[in-house]
Amino acid sequence: MPSMISAFEIFSGMLCLLGVTQWAIKYLLRCDTDRYPDGPRPLGIFGNVSILTRLQSCPDRELMSIARSWGDTCMLWAARYPMLVLNKPQVVKELLVDVRTPTQLI
Repeated sequence: MPSMISAFEIFSGMLCLLGVTQWAIKYLLRCDTDRYPDGPRPLGIFGNVSILTRLQSCPDRELMSIARSWGDTCMLWAARYPMLVLNKPQVVKELLVDVRTPTQLI
């Protein structure tokens, strides 16, 4: 006699599938922002797309706006890849000349 799948089994299977899907979406959309300098909050896998598109059209005005909002050192995200933005020559000199080991950069 063929067995029928109960409503409980269907419901529990759908609930399990929903949980796995939710975990996968959370994993794909997360960015490890805690270990980097402050900056605009990235939009998951898209990063800071809106800021990067404005940087293409008017880079000097957008970099001045970023410097006013986030300070001399901030982090932008291109998709899931971090980009360090340095807004003053003194900060660039300190980073490239004064810092001795790569682990001190972050």
